[in-house]
Amino acid sequence: MFNFDGFEVLEYHPTGLNVYEPILTVNEKNMIFGSVCFTMLKQPEYVRYLIDPNEKRIAVQGVVKKTKGAVYITPKKSGHQFGIYGTERIAEIRHLMSNWQDHERYKIKGEYFEEENVLVFNFKNAVKFDGGVFQNNK
Repeated sequence: MFNFDGFEVLEYHPTGLNVYEPILTVNEKNMIFGSVCFTMLKQPEYVRYLIDPNEKRIAVQGVVKKTKGAVYITPKKSGHQFGIYGTERIAEIRHLMSNWQDHERYKIKGEYFEEENVLVFNFKNAVKFDGGVFQNNK
């Protein structure tokens, strides 16, 4: 039997944000909603992506069945991450934030609205990921 005497729990959160929070990662060519998003949205088969360019927000809503604008997200996929991949829309969305630099990665914590089963991410609250450390993007 292993002896745990002398050991302490090492607190480590590699993202700099709580790993139990809904996080959106915005790269140059994709936007990835973390596995916590999938769980909070009640493990949907489909999601709808919504954008509010005036307030610089993006939302994702979990839906039970295919409806107008809904996208199948392969819920049985390992890791339960989903997102928008390799599309010119990413560049358009990133340019909502004029101070964002190309080739940089940003993370945004979402806010969940249970009644509508939607997560909202405000781009104004994004933090830049830089070499393992998050920096305020202000």
